[in-house]
Amino acid sequence: MRASVLRFCSCGCAVAVLCAATAGCSSGTQALDRTEVHAFTGAHTRVVWVQGDGTDPDAGGDELILMGFDSEDGKGERVILGDRRSRTMPRLTPGGDRIVFSTRIVPGPPEIFVVNFDGTGLRKLADGFAMALWQNPADLSEWVYAGSDSQQWDFRTVTRFPIDAPARRELVWNTTMVSMEGFGVTPDGRYLTGMFPWPGAGVADIANKTWKKLGEGCYTSLSYARGPFFWYFDGAHRNVTLVDVDAGTRWMVNLNSVPGFDGAEVSHPRWTNHPRFVTLTGPYNQGGENQSRTGGKQTEVYIGRFSADFSKIEAWARVTNNAWGDSHPDVWIDGARSP
Repeated sequence: MRASVLRFCSCGCAVAVLCAATAGCSSGTQALDRTEVHAFTGAHTRVVWVQGDGTDPDAGGDELILMGFDSEDGKGERVILGDRRSRTMPRLTPGGDRIVFSTRIVPGPPEIFVVNFDGTGLRKLADGFAMALWQNPADLSEWVYAGSDSQQWDFRTVTRFPIDAPARRELVWNTTMVSMEGFGVTPDGRYLTGMFPWPGAGVADIANKTWKKLGEGCYTSLSYARGPFFWYFDGAHRNVTLVDVDAGTRWMVNLNSVPGFDGAEVSHPRWTNHPRFVTLTGPYNQGGENQSRTGGKQTEVYIGRFSADFSKIEAWARVTNNAWGDSHPDVWIDGARSP
């Protein structure tokens, strides 16, 4: 398999370079500027992530800042919230203008916050852990699915509430424990995806209060392409198994084919709001039995583009270029305008 990536020649012009995914490129890839990110996704694109000193790749500590990137404003990487605190798993709202994130302070319950993309309007929404965002198709209101009653960061209860009316809390799921990573909601709100709990990955029917196991792994994710597509990440931190939920077919896709990674681990894989694009961080190559837990300042945020048949990642774009440890990215693409 070969993967394409945009790089720069000595004169500063963007050029397309093909690198064998198994061998990589010796010099890696450079971060794209705002116009190139737009060209890669085909539309206005925003990215958020948390950043630390490289020693906290799971974003479980209290020395993290919230970062962002906007393909349209020319500011490049920027700080959204710069005071170092507990911040993890930021999620861009369906409208792309706000960010919901959670804290993981121990002891004490997790808390859910929202902030505008420009860093204004920070406020606490509720106690709990923000596991997913969802847009109600009936009125386009934006909702948070929140975990509570935690046991080692698995949750006994999942509720939901509108971002703009957090007191309207509704019970969603309490049939099994649910892990905090990779939780998803189908557009119609009927099905949940995730780990019930880790390592059991699958799809839950809210109405029937049952769930179907589709595999074992972590960092599950959900998107709609020809129907609901679901994945779970392997223990090697290099591949995902995709499942066409309706058809029942499944296949493996390699995620560490980024030129220059040379077989290194990746982490935090997540579908964007556009089914053709994914995001992740890497490379994790600092040694250890589980290198993604070792972290390091070399980790950056990348966007990958699926081929039209979803059989492989056909191209990669590097979003960040800094001397810090980046983790838990989320990407919003204006899907109505993307080809």
